[in-house]
Amino acid sequence: MSHTKGPWDAYQMGRGIYIGPDVCKMISNGKDLVERKANAHLIKAAPDLLEALQEMIAEVHESGIISFLPEDTDAKQILIDRLEAAQAAVNSALGYSKV
Repeated sequence: MSHTKGPWDAYQMGRGIYIGPDVCKMISNGKDLVERKANAHLIKAAPDLLEALQEMIAEVHESGIISFLPEDTDAKQILIDRLEAAQAAVNSALGYSKV
């Protein structure tokens, strides 16, 4: 599955907020404009967030930093848990999880 490459922009036109180029359109559904704009900014940031997570995951694994953390501390398990959560988010963004 492939997505529209970023960067994306968000702009308001009439009652709609558009994410582009040609990504999506959000129209008023009873939510206030402030919330719709916040949602638009989150959607707009999606390509950058995905790329940053992918790079972070790869760099942590490639660096071997996990092996340097002591086994008897929570730090190692916390990092492993956060990496798993990050990978799950990446998998979801790439369509590897059920929608």
